[in-house]
Amino acid sequence: MGVTREGKNEPIVLGAEPILVTGTIKEGDYIVTSDVEGHGKSVKAGYLFKKNLFGKVIGQALEYAAGDSSLIKCMIRKM
Repeated sequence: MGVTREGKNEPIVLGAEPILVTGTIKEGDYIVTSDVEGHGKSVKAGYLFKKNLFGKVIGQALEYAAGDSSLIKCMIRKM
């Protein structure tokens, strides 16, 4: 779920922000919601196109992470 302003189709917060993620994340990966409550997970650009998930992207990873729970910076922008 994202937070938007009424009547606007864009996130309220834009820029580099910390996001809680799970699994292996590489710089440049897209982050979408995961099955782990409160966490995002990595998906590759090809998967986004194949499944038409562009409206579901939370951000794009700016850092590497691996494990059950990591806090990384991600770029949040309108996609």
